[in-house]
Amino acid sequence: MNFTTLSKYYLESQHNEALLLIFEKVKEMGAAKKFYEEFKKRIEQIKIPQSSFLKVIECLEKNQKIHAVKVLVDETGLGLKESKNLIDGIEDFLRGNTLSTNPSENSSSQDQIEQEVKQLLAQNRKIEAVKYVKETTGLGLKESKDYVDKFG
Repeated sequence: MNFTTLSKYYLESQHNEALLLIFEKVKEMGAAKKFYEEFKKRIEQIKIPQSSFLKVIECLEKNQKIHAVKVLVDETGLGLKESKNLIDGIEDFLRGNTLSTNPSENSSSQDQIEQEVKQLLAQNRKIEAVKYVKETTGLGLKESKDYVDKFG
């Protein structure tokens, strides 16, 4: 699925077009609507103005990552490192990967999450591990379960 096009549709309030794009892929309207709701939650977690987000997407489509970072610095007041980290997260999102929406998030917080999950799994507390990941990361239930499943 083309997440860049899907993101543009959403940001430009072309929700029917976005839903149809998803439907073409999943072939079932209920599943398409569910996916779109989860997609909307994730994209709304990116705390930048929609106009800036559209500019960033356009830059990334043209492989102009440095310009995309400059857009964020100029339009949001974020620092250079925060903007670069957010652009990296947006790139992952546009590839269909999980998006980290916290620009200050670093590998140490990821390590903490991983350690906590491993501890909970060692205590046979898988449900609590899934709940912890869901609450800590903002991922959906399925994505949280998939993440926990990687460790046990």
